[in-house]
Amino acid sequence: MQYVKSVHYDQYGNRTRVEYGNGVITTYTYDEAMHRLVQLQTKRGDSSYQNINYTYDKVGNILTRTENGVVMSDSNPKTITHRYTYDTLYRLTEAQGSIKEDGNTVHSYTNTFTYSAIGNIMSKLQTVKVKGEQDPNLTYNYNYTYASTKPHAVTNINDNLTYRYDANGNMTAVYDTAKNYSRILQWDEENRLIKTIDTTSGNSVITSYTYDTKGMRITKDGPYGKTVYIDTGYVETNEAIVSNHVFMGNTRIASIVKHKDEPQPATYYFATDHLGSSSVLTSNNGAYYERIEYLPYGEVWVEDAAVNSNYRTPYKFTGKELDKETGLYYFGARYYDARISRWISTDPALLLYVNGKPNGGVYNPVNIDLYKYGNNNPIRYYDPDGYADKDGWEVFKYVDKLPWGEDPNKYKDNTTNTNSPIDNSNQNSTAKAEEKVEETKQGVINVQQNSNEKQKAGSVLEVVPNGVGRITSRYGNRKHPITGKEHFHEGTDVAAPEGTPILSLTKGKVESITKRNGYGNQVAVKSDNGDNVTYSHIQSGSIRVKVGDDVNVGDHIAGVGDTGTATGYHVHVEVILPGGRRENPEDYFK
Repeated sequence: MQYVKSVHYDQYGNRTRVEYGNGVITTYTYDEAMHRLVQLQTKRGDSSYQNINYTYDKVGNILTRTENGVVMSDSNPKTITHRYTYDTLYRLTEAQGSIKEDGNTVHSYTNTFTYSAIGNIMSKLQTVKVKGEQDPNLTYNYNYTYASTKPHAVTNINDNLTYRYDANGNMTAVYDTAKNYSRILQWDEENRLIKTIDTTSGNSVITSYTYDTKGMRITKDGPYGKTVYIDTGYVETNEAIVSNHVFMGNTRIASIVKHKDEPQPATYYFATDHLGSSSVLTSNNGAYYERIEYLPYGEVWVEDAAVNSNYRTPYKFTGKELDKETGLYYFGARYYDARISRWISTDPALLLYVNGKPNGGVYNPVNIDLYKYGNNNPIRYYDPDGYADKDGWEVFKYVDKLPWGEDPNKYKDNTTNTNSPIDNSNQNSTAKAEEKVEETKQGVINVQQNSNEKQKAGSVLEVVPNGVGRITSRYGNRKHPITGKEHFHEGTDVAAPEGTPILSLTKGKVESITKRNGYGNQVAVKSDNGDNVTYSHIQSGSIRVKVGDDVNVGDHIAGVGDTGTATGYHVHVEVILPGGRRENPEDYFK
């Protein structure tokens, strides 16, 4: 099954066109001066699913987002408008939105936000109306209070909401006296949420969570049944719904969903906005299926679906799963509460900030607020995995740093064609979580020249050019640089300057190019003997291969970087045998 027929980029690495397997086409237009996205259109024939036009202030904050003539389930063209205002620190202070049909307002919202001197949200006033009538579920006026001992952890909202935390900053309880409601949250020693107990008027509902050794969620068991996650590509819910997910890089492009009582699966294609949020879903034949509009901090504002549809995607704001059991978004490293616009645990990248990364680290005051989302500017910034905020335009970037000073015209009209189509078989490499590196003064990883499958005796070859890199963390047990606990390191880290060429250690075929939480940008090469070799923390924009490409030993496949949660520039190499077992890369290539 062919899910993407072609992807085009301009000479600056901006994505310009995607043609999906169902005939739907998305095009991207940028201004010539600043290369900012000014128009995003998704169509199939005469049907317009997305027609977003953006305007900006002088520093790149979005001022307006407008769509005209877009289709929804009733087939009547709609005009959708969002307007945004910022303070002098570029924090979002006001937002307004409307959906109009024949000039009449069908849906509308207004938001105002205020912040403290240290960046905490102090008030959030939200009014949502449907045909002029207030929506009581989305209309509220929140005033926030913070404790002096934990100055960024909200302790009270208004007179009725109370929040409690453990010593590590994890939210442990929520009490709402107005609704006779409470939520108890339990965490394990790795600061992972393992249980929520929601009680209303004495009736309790329990949801439990388990994780793999890399910290990625593998089960969720609650009132709607048990969900099992196998990598990011396969999900089974309550033994009744099975879904397989197809990604292009870090962007979900399709979900193949099979209900137990249906003979054939259905395929839904995703068209996203500039933040990667699921905006429009289309069916296998390119017909309209679902549309989602969001309030600024991620609450679902409007969800519209085709008549007789029986599936709603759970992957919503920035493409993350919204747990209907709790109303929390699962980002990988953390859970996010869009209603209060705060994370429910502290930023696991805290210790990395001491080194000035990411996003300026401790030298950028906004990073000191460990619960804030999107730099208090969620229209421009998003968080791909719960570790650190990024500019939304990275969602559509292929090359944001040209490798090794190459001519940008090399990438002009760069097209990924479908001789090696993107399909779900390329999406099942093992899910990655955080990996970090401790700087030590050790030798360079040397490997032997490959003739066919594994490296064999011959000329010396390195994962980076000779004399450039050094091993900074070896395969085996080590003290985890963040938690301080013993942790099994399943690969080898080789440090080198940013942009240093990463050389393929094996002959094979590129199986996947992904962005996997703490591992950052990653390329996986399946060797001719069936083993996989992965290269992680790759520099953004430096990847020189695409899925399906043949590579030989020594081929320059990417550049060294610090994407994900790396403490410095390095490449993390893993060897994964069939069945998922890891092998020491130094022994494997000896």
